[in-house]
Amino acid sequence: MTSKAISENKLGQLLKTTLEKQNISMSRLSIETKIDKATISRIINGKRKATPQHLQAISDSLKIPVYELFTAAGYTEKSSQAEDHFDLHSKIDVIQNMINLYSDDFKVEKVEDQLNGYKNQFASQVDHKDLFSQFKKKVKNLGGEGHFIKQLEDLYNRLKYKKGTPAQLMLIGSGLLYFVSTIDVIPDYLIPVGYLDDAIAINIILDKISKL
Repeated sequence: MTSKAISENKLGQLLKTTLEKQNISMSRLSIETKIDKATISRIINGKRKATPQHLQAISDSLKIPVYELFTAAGYTEKSSQAEDHFDLHSKIDVIQNMINLYSDDFKVEKVEDQLNGYKNQFASQVDHKDLFSQFKKKVKNLGGEGHFIKQLEDLYNRLKYKKGTPAQLMLIGSGLLYFVSTIDVIPDYLIPVGYLDDAIAINIILDKISKL
Protein backbone atom coordinates (compact mmCIF):
# COMPACT_ATOMS: atom_id res chain seq x y z
CA MET A 1 0.00 0.00 0.00
CA THR A 2 1.33 3.45 -0.89
CA SER A 3 2.06 6.12 1.72
CA LYS A 4 -0.82 8.16 0.28
CA ALA A 5 -3.25 5.28 0.76
CA ILE A 6 -2.07 4.85 4.35
CA SER A 7 -2.50 8.55 5.12
CA GLU A 8 -6.02 8.45 3.72
CA ASN A 9 -7.04 5.44 5.81
CA LYS A 10 -8.95 7.59 8.28
CA LEU A 11 -11.17 4.75 9.49
CA GLY A 12 -8.17 2.57 10.26
CA GLN A 13 -6.48 5.38 12.16
CA LEU A 14 -9.66 6.10 14.12
CA LEU A 15 -10.18 2.44 15.04
CA LYS A 16 -6.55 1.87 15.98
CA THR A 17 -6.50 4.94 18.23
CA THR A 18 -9.80 4.00 19.85
CA LEU A 19 -8.74 0.40 20.51
CA GLU A 20 -5.52 1.61 22.14
CA LYS A 21 -7.35 4.23 24.20
CA GLN A 22 -9.95 1.74 25.42
CA ASN A 23 -7.36 -1.03 25.84
CA ILE A 24 -9.34 -3.38 23.61
CA SER A 25 -7.72 -6.01 21.41
CA MET A 26 -8.83 -6.91 17.90
CA SER A 27 -9.71 -10.36 19.25
CA ARG A 28 -12.10 -8.88 21.79
CA LEU A 29 -13.58 -6.53 19.20
CA SER A 30 -14.09 -9.53 16.92
CA ILE A 31 -16.00 -11.38 19.62
CA GLU A 32 -18.18 -8.37 20.52
CA THR A 33 -18.97 -7.42 16.93
CA LYS A 34 -19.09 -10.95 15.48
CA ILE A 35 -16.77 -9.72 12.73
CA ASP A 36 -13.91 -12.03 11.80
CA LYS A 37 -10.62 -10.85 13.30
CA ALA A 38 -8.91 -11.03 9.91
CA THR A 39 -11.61 -8.77 8.47
CA ILE A 40 -11.12 -6.24 11.26
CA SER A 41 -7.37 -6.31 10.66
CA ARG A 42 -7.85 -5.69 6.95
CA ILE A 43 -10.24 -2.81 7.64
CA ILE A 44 -7.79 -1.20 10.07
CA ASN A 45 -4.91 -1.64 7.64
CA GLY A 46 -6.93 -0.17 4.78
CA LYS A 47 -6.94 -3.41 2.78
CA ARG A 48 -10.73 -3.66 2.56
CA LYS A 49 -13.70 -1.33 2.84
CA ALA A 50 -15.95 -1.68 5.87
CA THR A 51 -19.61 -2.32 5.10
CA PRO A 52 -22.40 -0.32 6.79
CA GLN A 53 -23.13 -3.43 8.85
CA HIS A 54 -19.51 -3.58 10.00
CA LEU A 55 -19.62 0.07 10.99
CA GLN A 56 -22.81 -0.30 13.00
CA ALA A 57 -21.45 -3.28 14.91
CA ILE A 58 -18.21 -1.42 15.64
CA SER A 59 -20.16 1.66 16.69
CA ASP A 60 -22.19 -0.38 19.18
CA SER A 61 -19.07 -2.01 20.61
CA LEU A 62 -16.69 0.95 20.82
CA LYS A 63 -19.35 3.64 21.42
CA ILE A 64 -18.17 5.69 18.46
CA PRO A 65 -21.02 7.65 16.83
CA VAL A 66 -21.89 5.84 13.62
CA TYR A 67 -21.88 9.19 11.79
CA GLU A 68 -18.15 9.53 12.47
CA LEU A 69 -17.43 5.99 11.31
CA PHE A 70 -19.35 6.45 8.06
CA THR A 71 -17.48 9.67 7.35
CA ALA A 72 -14.08 8.16 8.14
CA ALA A 73 -14.90 5.13 5.97
CA GLY A 74 -15.51 7.33 2.94
CA TYR A 75 -19.25 6.83 2.60
CA THR A 76 -19.65 10.57 2.31
CA GLU A 77 -18.39 13.03 -0.27
CA LYS A 78 -16.54 15.15 2.26
CA SER A 79 -13.82 14.37 4.74
CA SER A 80 -14.53 14.58 8.47
CA GLN A 81 -11.29 16.59 8.74
CA ALA A 82 -13.00 19.51 7.02
CA GLU A 83 -16.34 19.11 8.74
CA ASP A 84 -16.12 22.28 10.78
CA HIS A 85 -15.71 24.27 7.56
CA PHE A 86 -18.75 22.85 5.74
CA ASP A 87 -21.61 25.12 4.85
CA LEU A 88 -25.10 23.92 5.71
CA HIS A 89 -25.72 22.23 2.37
CA SER A 90 -22.40 20.38 2.47
CA LYS A 91 -23.14 19.01 5.92
CA ILE A 92 -26.62 17.91 4.94
CA ASP A 93 -25.30 16.34 1.74
CA VAL A 94 -22.88 14.28 3.81
CA ILE A 95 -25.64 12.96 6.06
CA GLN A 96 -28.05 12.54 3.15
CA ASN A 97 -25.54 10.26 1.43
CA MET A 98 -25.50 8.03 4.50
CA ILE A 99 -29.29 7.90 4.71
CA ASN A 100 -29.52 7.05 1.01
CA LEU A 101 -27.72 3.79 1.69
CA TYR A 102 -30.88 2.67 3.49
CA SER A 103 -33.74 4.85 2.28
CA ASP A 104 -34.54 6.80 -0.87
CA ASP A 105 -37.63 8.65 0.35
CA PHE A 106 -36.07 10.89 3.02
CA LYS A 107 -36.69 14.61 2.57
CA VAL A 108 -34.90 17.39 4.47
CA GLU A 109 -38.11 19.45 4.18
CA LYS A 110 -39.79 17.01 6.58
CA VAL A 111 -37.19 17.83 9.22
CA GLU A 112 -37.69 21.57 8.70
CA ASP A 113 -41.48 21.24 9.00
CA GLN A 114 -41.13 19.31 12.25
CA LEU A 115 -38.67 21.86 13.63
CA ASN A 116 -41.20 24.61 12.98
CA GLY A 117 -43.75 22.66 14.97
CA TYR A 118 -41.35 22.20 17.86
CA LYS A 119 -40.55 25.90 17.75
CA ASN A 120 -44.19 26.69 18.47
CA GLN A 121 -44.29 24.00 21.16
CA PHE A 122 -41.21 25.42 22.87
CA ALA A 123 -42.65 28.95 22.77
CA SER A 124 -45.79 27.75 24.54
CA GLN A 125 -43.86 26.15 27.40
CA VAL A 126 -43.24 28.08 30.61
CA ASP A 127 -40.94 25.58 32.30
CA HIS A 128 -38.28 23.63 30.39
CA LYS A 129 -37.15 21.32 33.19
CA ASP A 130 -38.64 18.28 31.45
CA LEU A 131 -36.73 19.10 28.27
CA PHE A 132 -33.45 19.42 30.17
CA SER A 133 -34.08 16.13 32.00
CA GLN A 134 -35.01 14.25 28.81
CA PHE A 135 -31.97 15.65 27.02
CA LYS A 136 -29.54 14.50 29.71
CA LYS A 137 -31.12 11.05 29.79
CA LYS A 138 -30.96 10.58 26.02
CA VAL A 139 -27.35 11.76 25.72
CA LYS A 140 -26.41 9.36 28.51
CA ASN A 141 -28.21 6.49 26.79
CA LEU A 142 -26.35 7.22 23.55
CA GLY A 143 -23.12 6.80 25.44
CA GLY A 144 -21.11 8.40 22.66
CA GLU A 145 -18.69 11.21 22.15
CA GLY A 146 -17.80 13.22 19.11
CA HIS A 147 -18.74 16.23 17.08
CA PHE A 148 -22.51 15.67 17.07
CA ILE A 149 -22.72 15.12 20.84
CA LYS A 150 -20.56 18.18 21.43
CA GLN A 151 -22.88 20.27 19.24
CA LEU A 152 -25.87 19.08 21.25
CA GLU A 153 -24.25 19.76 24.61
CA ASP A 154 -23.14 23.23 23.51
CA LEU A 155 -26.71 24.05 22.49
CA TYR A 156 -28.04 22.59 25.73
CA ASN A 157 -25.74 24.83 27.79
CA ARG A 158 -26.65 27.90 25.75
CA LEU A 159 -30.32 27.26 26.35
CA LYS A 160 -30.00 26.35 30.03
CA TYR A 161 -27.96 29.45 30.83
CA LYS A 162 -29.84 31.65 28.33
CA LYS A 163 -26.78 32.58 26.29
CA GLY A 164 -28.43 34.09 23.26
CA THR A 165 -31.25 36.26 22.05
CA PRO A 166 -34.87 35.13 22.58
CA ALA A 167 -35.05 34.18 18.88
CA GLN A 168 -31.85 32.13 19.11
CA LEU A 169 -32.98 30.37 22.29
CA MET A 170 -36.29 29.49 20.66
CA LEU A 171 -34.43 27.89 17.74
CA ILE A 172 -32.21 25.96 20.12
CA GLY A 173 -35.27 24.81 22.04
CA SER A 174 -36.88 23.50 18.87
CA GLY A 175 -33.72 21.58 17.99
CA LEU A 176 -33.45 19.95 21.42
CA LEU A 177 -37.15 19.07 21.36
CA TYR A 178 -36.58 17.36 18.02
CA PHE A 179 -33.66 15.42 19.51
CA VAL A 180 -35.52 14.18 22.60
CA SER A 181 -38.76 13.44 20.77
CA THR A 182 -39.70 9.84 20.00
CA ILE A 183 -41.50 11.06 16.87
CA ASP A 184 -38.76 11.76 14.34
CA VAL A 185 -38.74 11.87 10.57
CA ILE A 186 -36.49 8.80 10.92
CA PRO A 187 -37.34 6.85 14.13
CA ASP A 188 -34.36 6.42 16.44
CA TYR A 189 -34.80 2.65 16.58
CA LEU A 190 -33.98 2.32 12.87
CA ILE A 191 -30.32 1.40 13.22
CA PRO A 192 -27.97 2.75 11.97
CA VAL A 193 -29.73 5.78 10.47
CA GLY A 194 -32.05 6.65 13.37
CA TYR A 195 -30.09 9.67 14.58
CA LEU A 196 -29.02 11.07 11.23
CA ASP A 197 -32.11 13.25 10.87
CA ASP A 198 -31.31 14.64 14.33
CA ALA A 199 -27.88 15.62 13.00
CA ILE A 200 -29.53 17.38 10.07
CA ALA A 201 -31.96 19.16 12.42
CA ILE A 202 -29.11 20.43 14.60
CA ASN A 203 -27.17 21.71 11.60
CA ILE A 204 -30.26 23.53 10.33
CA ILE A 205 -30.64 25.16 13.74
CA LEU A 206 -26.97 26.16 13.90
CA ASP A 207 -27.20 27.70 10.44
CA LYS A 208 -30.27 29.73 11.36
CA ILE A 209 -28.73 30.89 14.64
CA SER A 210 -25.64 32.13 12.83
CA LYS A 211 -27.81 34.36 10.67
CA LEU A 212 -29.63 36.09 13.55
